[in-house]
Amino acid sequence: MPTPAGAIAYVSPMRRTMKYESVRFKREFENADEYMKQFYRSVLFTPKCKDAISRFLRLVIDEDGCVLWHCASGKDRTGILSMLLLTLLGVDEQTVLEDYMLSRRCWRHKYRLNRLGLFVLPVSIRFKRILFGFMRTKPEYLMSVMDELKLRYGGIVEYCKAELGVTDADIQILKDKYLTENETD
Repeated sequence: MPTPAGAIAYVSPMRRTMKYESVRFKREFENADEYMKQFYRSVLFTPKCKDAISRFLRLVIDEDGCVLWHCASGKDRTGILSMLLLTLLGVDEQTVLEDYMLSRRCWRHKYRLNRLGLFVLPVSIRFKRILFGFMRTKPEYLMSVMDELKLRYGGIVEYCKAELGVTDADIQILKDKYLTENETD
């Protein structure tokens, strides 16, 4: 099955993905938090994902009008794209993290339903705990990649320039398009 146009991470059929990932999880990770941090890194550093992120940023820079981006949960890939875009716009790290954590509040109802679904899922208690861990939204997931980008590149903007082809002119276009001056009385 081909990757959907513009997709940042292709999602194969859930049953196959869960089987593969459960084996990988047991072999490579101590807990769901370590798995999720690795997933976030893979979104930023896998060539296929970097290409998709670059295409996303080009779309936001070059196109007029609104842009909608989302993923299955609206917290992981979407959170990473939002982090990159907000940082390019000059938003401070604390505000970026607060924005990311809004996903948890906005996703609360679906989270409860999914959690209830885990109780009836015919898998081991250990695997249910792993799945529950994947559903969480934790600031340390995003902070881990923010810190890695600072360590490897000196910052998020520098990563966008070095790996995604963003220029100073592109950043200025973004700011001109999406920022407004606050009017004070």
